[in-house]
Amino acid sequence: MLETLYINSRGQVTIPSKIRNALHLKEGSALVIARLDKKIVMHPTYFPGDNIMDLYNSVKVTKGKSRNTEVAVKEAKRLKALKGAK
Repeated sequence: MLETLYINSRGQVTIPSKIRNALHLKEGSALVIARLDKKIVMHPTYFPGDNIMDLYNSVKVTKGKSRNTEVAVKEAKRLKALKGAK
Protein backbone atom coordinates (compact mmCIF):
# COMPACT_ATOMS: atom_id res chain seq x y z
CA MET A 1 0.00 0.00 0.00
CA LEU A 2 1.59 3.27 -1.11
CA GLU A 3 0.38 6.71 -0.12
CA THR A 4 1.82 10.18 -0.62
CA LEU A 5 2.40 12.33 2.46
CA TYR A 6 3.07 16.04 2.62
CA ILE A 7 5.00 17.87 5.32
CA ASN A 8 3.13 20.85 6.74
CA SER A 9 4.66 24.13 7.93
CA ARG A 10 5.28 22.63 11.39
CA GLY A 11 7.18 19.64 9.97
CA GLN A 12 4.30 17.23 10.59
CA VAL A 13 2.78 14.57 8.35
CA THR A 14 -0.56 12.80 8.59
CA ILE A 15 -0.62 9.04 8.16
CA PRO A 16 -3.51 8.24 5.78
CA SER A 17 -6.51 6.53 7.36
CA LYS A 18 -6.12 3.41 5.14
CA ILE A 19 -2.69 2.78 6.64
CA ARG A 20 -3.72 3.72 10.21
CA ASN A 21 -6.69 1.35 10.02
CA ALA A 22 -4.68 -1.51 8.48
CA LEU A 23 -2.08 -1.25 11.27
CA HIS A 24 -4.65 -0.57 14.03
CA LEU A 25 -2.95 2.74 14.87
CA LYS A 26 -4.88 5.00 17.21
CA GLU A 27 -4.23 8.44 18.71
CA GLY A 28 -1.20 8.06 20.97
CA SER A 29 0.22 5.02 19.14
CA ALA A 30 4.02 5.07 19.16
CA LEU A 31 6.09 4.68 16.00
CA VAL A 32 9.80 4.28 15.38
CA ILE A 33 11.19 6.32 12.49
CA ALA A 34 14.58 5.61 10.97
CA ARG A 35 16.64 6.98 8.12
CA LEU A 36 18.21 4.27 5.99
CA ASP A 37 20.41 5.96 3.42
CA LYS A 38 17.94 8.15 1.48
CA LYS A 39 14.86 6.33 2.77
CA ILE A 40 12.62 6.98 5.76
CA VAL A 41 11.09 3.94 7.44
CA MET A 42 8.38 4.08 10.11
CA HIS A 43 7.29 1.09 12.12
CA PRO A 44 4.83 0.69 15.00
CA THR A 45 6.72 -0.03 18.22
CA TYR A 46 4.53 -3.09 18.65
CA PHE A 47 2.41 -4.99 16.18
CA PRO A 48 1.34 -8.56 17.07
CA GLY A 49 2.99 -11.15 14.86
CA ASP A 50 5.39 -8.61 13.32
CA ASN A 51 9.14 -8.49 13.71
CA ILE A 52 10.94 -5.16 13.41
CA MET A 53 14.06 -6.91 12.11
CA ASP A 54 12.07 -8.24 9.12
CA LEU A 55 11.31 -4.65 8.13
CA TYR A 56 14.94 -3.52 8.29
CA ASN A 57 16.19 -6.63 6.54
CA SER A 58 13.74 -6.00 3.68
CA VAL A 59 15.21 -2.56 2.88
CA LYS A 60 18.07 -2.61 0.39
CA VAL A 61 21.09 -0.67 1.57
CA THR A 62 23.76 0.77 -0.69
CA LYS A 63 26.85 -1.43 -0.79
CA GLY A 64 29.35 -0.41 1.87
CA LYS A 65 26.71 1.32 4.02
CA SER A 66 25.58 -0.19 7.28
CA ARG A 67 22.14 -0.42 8.84
CA ASN A 68 22.23 0.40 12.50
CA THR A 69 19.31 -1.85 13.38
CA GLU A 70 20.52 -2.28 16.95
CA VAL A 71 19.81 1.38 17.67
CA ALA A 72 16.34 1.19 16.09
CA VAL A 73 15.46 -2.01 17.96
CA LYS A 74 16.64 -0.55 21.29
CA GLU A 75 14.55 2.58 20.64
CA ALA A 76 11.49 0.45 19.77
CA LYS A 77 11.89 -1.50 23.02
CA ARG A 78 12.31 1.75 24.98
CA LEU A 79 9.16 3.24 23.47
CA LYS A 80 7.24 0.02 24.10
CA ALA A 81 8.31 0.09 27.75
CA LEU A 82 7.26 3.75 28.06
CA LYS A 83 3.87 2.98 26.53
CA GLY A 84 3.38 0.07 28.96
CA ALA A 85 4.25 2.31 31.91
CA LYS A 86 1.40 4.76 31.17
